[in-house]
Amino acid sequence: MGLLVGAFSSASAPYIARSNTWHVAWSHVRSAIWLPLAAIATCLGVVMLAPYLVPVLIGPKYAGSVGVLQILALATIPGILNQPLAVFLQATGLDRIVAIIMTVNVVIALVLIGVLSGLFGAVGAAVAALVTQGFVATALIVIAARHKPRFQR
Repeated sequence: MGLLVGAFSSASAPYIARSNTWHVAWSHVRSAIWLPLAAIATCLGVVMLAPYLVPVLIGPKYAGSVGVLQILALATIPGILNQPLAVFLQATGLDRIVAIIMTVNVVIALVLIGVLSGLFGAVGAAVAALVTQGFVATALIVIAARHKPRFQR
């Protein structure tokens, strides 16, 4: 899933950087939007099929890990959104804000993983991943919405 989103982000960054409005930037990347959408669909498929995939792929004795896989697949969805959003904001001159968000996220992740994995094991660590990816997605969306006028060069 990371390959799909990485390809989308890498290919769209130069077009976004050269665009002078959000509308122009969107017109450049719209045709490739299927890449992150395919990654999101794959994550949703993993969530739904995990009870069947885990026993087949790694054996029935790992059936207890289905919940962890489902949470991690859900956590990947905001992560899929985060990469192109971060690239978009960086390409429009908001790289410092993106760096601050990512730095704060690392601190939050370390605390949550330490606390939640200590309390709930692998499920807690997966929940920490979901929360931190959700935090980054929310922060990037808020920054993008607040700085939209700034992109009207």
